[in-house]
Amino acid sequence: MQPVPFPHDALAGPGIPRHARQINTLSHGEVVCAVTISNPTRHVYTGGKGCVKIWDISQPGSKSPISQLDCLNRDNYIRSCKLLPDGRTLIVGGEASTLTIWDLASPTPRIKAELTSSAPACYALAISPDAKVCFSCCSDGNIAVWDLHNQTLVRQFQGHTDGASCIDISHDGTKLWTGGLDNTVRSWDLREGRQLQQHDFTSQVSSGRPRAPQGGKRPGRAVELVALFRA
Repeated sequence: MQPVPFPHDALAGPGIPRHARQINTLSHGEVVCAVTISNPTRHVYTGGKGCVKIWDISQPGSKSPISQLDCLNRDNYIRSCKLLPDGRTLIVGGEASTLTIWDLASPTPRIKAELTSSAPACYALAISPDAKVCFSCCSDGNIAVWDLHNQTLVRQFQGHTDGASCIDISHDGTKLWTGGLDNTVRSWDLREGRQLQQHDFTSQVSSGRPRAPQGGKRPGRAVELVALFRA
């Protein structure tokens, strides 16, 4: 696989917005490393140094967060946060060996569970389509697979020789793509628990997303990959 120019029609198609306008500015106050948005669009979660701030963007002109989740030591950054589809649970990972699972439905958001791995940091998270499994990209290169119901580590995918920095999962939940600081993108078969492919690049991969094939092929059978790199 070789890098190619970004297709001119990549963002053209039915249902893809062609224009955007700024409706608000959320003044988190420091570097923001992670963002997630509720569905329907009402709350925005911004992760920065030690905490996640929650914003209600349904209130025009809102200047302050409605809540703050203190997740890590004050000097450690949040690297990823993911909402479960019901919007009641938030999973947070960052510069710590522990993922925190937050109950957002309680009167005051609270930690309801913690998942601890052997790696000193988590760089990215993904949730399976059925919301039963969480995947965490670890700084040691492993991909940890967590059973959210039993809150246990069920598997680790090993292959990256440096930190795993980004992750995405197919719509049908059968394949996983990960990018790493080892200049590789790898694909994994989740049913068989094995690596399928490895693509080598000349620089670290900071973000990647499989592009669905055209022509009505089955979801998850992506043949194109859009990746971003660190120069």
